[in-house]
This record gives sequence, C-alpha cells and structure tokens, in this order.
Amino acid sequence: SGALAAHAAAALVATLTACTPPVGQTVVGPAMTGPETGAFIVRLGADTVAVERFTRTADRLEGDMIVRTPNTRIAHYVVTLGPGGQPTRAEYTLRRPDGSPVPNALRSATLTFTADTVVSVVMRDTAITRRVAARNAFPTLVTSFAMVERGLRNLVASGRDSADITMIGFGAPSASVFPTRLLRPDSARITWFGGFPQYVRLDRGGRILALDASATTFKVKVDRMPNAD
Repeated sequence: SGALAAHAAAALVATLTACTPPVGQTVVGPAMTGPETGAFIVRLGADTVAVERFTRTADRLEGDMIVRTPNTRIAHYVVTLGPGGQPTRAEYTLRRPDGSPVPNALRSATLTFTADTVVSVVMRDTAITRRVAARNAFPTLVTSFAMVERGLRNLVASGRDSADITMIGFGAPSASVFPTRLLRPDSARITWFGGFPQYVRLDRGGRILALDASATTFKVKVDRMPNAD
C-alpha cells in the first residue's frame, strides 16, 4: 500500500546517518595517507538488495550503487568534504541499467551545505529548489553505508561516545536528527523514531564492518568487502 511504501522509505532513509559535532566545534576526522576503497553488500534475508562500491580521499567521497528494490537502478554520488570532514556539496544521479531515466524518480540532485542551512536542487522535468534548516548536516542516500561510515568515523575521532545526528536526503523537504552511541570501541548503536536500534560493528577507526537492522522494520544486514563488481 502507499502507507507501507512511505513507511519503508522512511525506514530506509533513517538508517543512513552521519554524526553532527556540537555547535561551534570542528571535528577533525582520521588522517588519511591515500585513497581508501571498499564495498558494502546489503541483504534482506537471503536476497541481495543493494551493492555499493566507493572511494574516499581526504576531501571527497565517491561511490556507485546498484539497488534492486523496487526495481533495478544505478546511482552515482560524489560528496565534497571540507576541513574536519564536514560536507560542502553532494551530487547524485540515478538511471536504469540501460542508461535511461527511472520512471517517477528524480534524475539528479545536489545538496549545498552551510553551517545551518542546506540548499537542495532536484532535477525532474524541471528543477525544484528548497532551502532546508539543518545545522552541520550530512547527506544520506538509501542503502549508502559509506555515508553512514563518514559520520561514525567523525564520532570516533572526536573522542566522544555519543552524538545527535542531523541528516538530509536528496530532495527531502526537511532534515532529521537521530542519536548515535558508541557502546564499545568496536560497536555502535544508531537509534531512530524513538527506540528502534541498529547495531554496527566497527574497527578502531570507525569503519563499518557489519550492520544489523533486524530490530527495525528495515530488517537488512550489511557486510563490508574490500571491493565488489
């Protein structure tokens, strides 16, 4: 039904989070010695619903995803990072495997970030522009766990054990805030909608090794791989 689809979409968006530093505080992310690459496999039961491959440098996160729900789509994103790992701009495009536009979906979108506002431009048949109040926000994209990882790494580097999360999806009319807590050096909990937890297994630098959302209506499990075709 439309209500179920809307709830599922909200659940998908809510899993994709990044951590926000306190007002006025700049969090310096982990030092990088060169490009990092990785991949995530997203499964619902025995079914693979998405595959993401990404490359990250000190000032850029770029990735490609194949998403198979509700139909097969290929997404490409580029997030430009400023000092401390905060995003300054994010770009997103979506297409079918044959290169044609996805019916009833946006073709491309950009998010431009300032300290307390995000300017969203979505291209469908025409361009739709919004200004959204969102302090120290990060972008989020359905099934992009490389974006989730960006925020977790910032939280680990900050030395704190918890942070509220401000996130905004491409084309979203508003931002949302969700709490994240480091439970141990190798695990974290991301909570959304008042009490539905997702559990994340991390390495010491805050990289996601696995994520379990089975306690939510999203239900997916995510595993990291060195690369994916």
